[in-house]
Amino acid sequence: MGTYEKGDSDEDEIGRLQKKLGVEADGEFGAETLAAAKAWQKANGAKVDGMVGPDMLLALGLDDLVVVEKGDEGELVRGLQSALGVKADGEFGGETERALKAWQKDKGQKANGKALVATLRALSVTGGADAPRAGASVARAPVAAPTPRAAPARTAPVAQEAVARTTVSSWAYQLADIEPAKIAQLSVDLCVIDYSADGEDATAFKPADTQRMKTRPDGGRKRLISYMSIGEAEDYRYYWQKSWETVATRPAWLDDLNPDWEGNYKVRYWDPAWQAVIMGSPQSYLDKIIAAGFDGVYLDIVDAFEYWRDDKPERPTAAADMIAFVTSIARYARAKRPGFWIIPQNGEALLEDAAYRRIISAQAKEDIFYGQDGDGKPNNKGAVDDCLGYLAYAREAGLPILAIEYLKDGKKVGDAQAKLASVGCTPTFGPRDLKTINLKQFGG
Repeated sequence: MGTYEKGDSDEDEIGRLQKKLGVEADGEFGAETLAAAKAWQKANGAKVDGMVGPDMLLALGLDDLVVVEKGDEGELVRGLQSALGVKADGEFGGETERALKAWQKDKGQKANGKALVATLRALSVTGGADAPRAGASVARAPVAAPTPRAAPARTAPVAQEAVARTTVSSWAYQLADIEPAKIAQLSVDLCVIDYSADGEDATAFKPADTQRMKTRPDGGRKRLISYMSIGEAEDYRYYWQKSWETVATRPAWLDDLNPDWEGNYKVRYWDPAWQAVIMGSPQSYLDKIIAAGFDGVYLDIVDAFEYWRDDKPERPTAAADMIAFVTSIARYARAKRPGFWIIPQNGEALLEDAAYRRIISAQAKEDIFYGQDGDGKPNNKGAVDDCLGYLAYAREAGLPILAIEYLKDGKKVGDAQAKLASVGCTPTFGPRDLKTINLKQFGG
């Protein structure tokens, strides 16, 4: 079956789809399933018709249910057409069916004109089959130097959703007191900074500034990535309104102050009103970043789903909501700028989801070996093992893992550097306020 829609019935296949959508898995595609499918499509920038086709099945991690056949449309069809050398209009018609049958016959396969996920992989329309399934268990990686397995070869599964996997051998991270001339002098593959010199819109970097900072001293280029918090609102940002400081006039999506970070407020990130602050108009946060010429975004407070699911158990679907939000950000940004990088910081438990791994460009993580109980303090082995177990998903998917340890003691830096390298992470070091970059680690 290529597409599932209202009225369909299958205890196994529809039941599995329903579980992914968070509704009762009774195997009957009824009104509740239709509403959930439409809600997912709206949240992910897809056509809102409630019909679950190959693109959506693949995004939900239901790869084995994917069948691309005559009558289907979308990005998978477009990718298939490009691979077969026919007009890539995204509509599976007679020409596409004939081309697929010819390919199948040439490969000695049954020439039925239907593309299962194995065919899509063989044609490099989507990625390999070795990544763990969303929700599947994974062996937790040990702290002591595991032997990394070779990452499976991957190509973009959907035209505007994924970027080619790229090695990042060095990176830098600074969020305050940023001077473009100093950033330009960094010989790194990737640099994360704020979108403005001091967090204020008045000092936001212009395209000329970002182009200057992308240049390395040897004339090469670095990726310049902008920080953007999506799980909390910051009262020092341009979008903040004075009325939000009073509970009575606070928008419904704005929650309590984070006691650990002055000026940061929890947000119900699944709320369309908050998402409109992030993207959708020239004045939105992401749109400003794209217009300034950044190569991607570094998404902070992705782990907010833990707060809404566990600490303040208001939203059982908080993890799925965050995945949907990150996916929407990726699709929106890549529609404007193909190849735009999406790098979540923390929230590594989301890496269990195969579709999420396909969307992001790299995974960033703070405090892997030090700092969870105070700066400079080693983390307990259980916490380290748990973290590395989730990061193993990224490593196996060929995603760069960017690690930041807030250390200044040389001995501890050396210890963390060796451990991080042994588990496939690219480290950087600095103060927790991220006001400076330690140039010594880059040979400066």
